[in-house]
Amino acid sequence: MYPEPDTTVYESGSLTEVMEGKFRPGHFNRVAIVVKRLFDIVQPDNACIVEKDYQQLQIIKSLVKQKKIPVSIIFAQL
Repeated sequence: MYPEPDTTVYESGSLTEVMEGKFRPGHFNRVAIVVKRLFDIVQPDNACIVEKDYQQLQIIKSLVKQKKIPVSIIFAQL
């Protein structure tokens, strides 16, 4: 998946500094790297993110907007 280390830094503003991000520096940037790679490979029309991952949902929505990825993000409730 990653023949060379991916050092991309995605700008998510204060989203990475609050809630879980406060205790897991760099975690949400790594989430963005993985999700971007997945979207590049699969090229989905829709992606469902479950309710318990609210902060991650916001990070992914930010990524999709920044990179103009043509995918609809759906917030799924359990």
